[in-house]
Amino acid sequence: MRSWLKILLFSASGLLAACSQDHKNAAQEISSNRLLTHAMARGRVDVEGGLLELRVPVRGQVSHLEVGLGQDIHRGQQLLDLDAQNAKLGLALAQGELAHARAAAAVLQAALPHLRRDSLRQEAAAHSGLGSEDDAEQAATRLAEQIARLQLAQSDIELAQIRLDQARHLLKQYSLSAPIDGRIVELHAQTGALLDPQDSLAAMVIAPQRPLIVHAEVNEAFINRLHRGQAARVDIDLDGSSEHYDARLEHIGEMLVKGHLSEDPQMAHAFDCQLTLLPHPHQAPLRIGQTVMVTFL
Repeated sequence: MRSWLKILLFSASGLLAACSQDHKNAAQEISSNRLLTHAMARGRVDVEGGLLELRVPVRGQVSHLEVGLGQDIHRGQQLLDLDAQNAKLGLALAQGELAHARAAAAVLQAALPHLRRDSLRQEAAAHSGLGSEDDAEQAATRLAEQIARLQLAQSDIELAQIRLDQARHLLKQYSLSAPIDGRIVELHAQTGALLDPQDSLAAMVIAPQRPLIVHAEVNEAFINRLHRGQAARVDIDLDGSSEHYDARLEHIGEMLVKGHLSEDPQMAHAFDCQLTLLPHPHQAPLRIGQTVMVTFL
């Protein structure tokens, strides 16, 4: 009887030891997972610097639309033209005014050498006694007046040149060109449409040719666990299978902002943290605007 009791006690102690060891292993695994994951947050894919909205500088009707939705564009490329008939007439008028001012100045300039010689001749004659002082003074006055008229004509040329530059600048406002390389991701213009700089929708939206980033909304309870350069994993659910992307934390938000990606009341305000997606040649690129889950490692 005592031998059976000893066996039972030994077996019980073995089971207790095994349970204790399993509990210890589970606790270590949980602790290890907590160390591996510093924080989790919802995020949204964006492009570095954000999307670029293009609006027409002046009000006008689209006469030519040079691009389409989804088209790659390069800096300086013509995107659309507005009807610029009045601006072209203004340019022609300014060019005519400049030509007229230059012609008037040329006439005055042509007469100047003769008046200068006449003034010198009359002055020399007065000094030698062969002419009168009045004639010398009148010749000098005619020369001075001509010089003054020529100076005014030169001012007219400068003003006409300014008006011409303004007319050229105004004409340029009737066309829209690409300020950067990128791709057209939204297009709200069409031939014949009337566009205005105050329109609620931009004429078109460009995704700049820059690296993709992720904006993550981090709860304030976890923000102190993060540091710049920290590794992170970005997950997106594609047809039920999770696709993982490597990322690096580049910027930690310094002020609470309104959260938009979670329905959790605790995430009504969060810190906006920016991550850079690390390139991987065998992964399909993410798309701007996609919602992702970010795990900070």
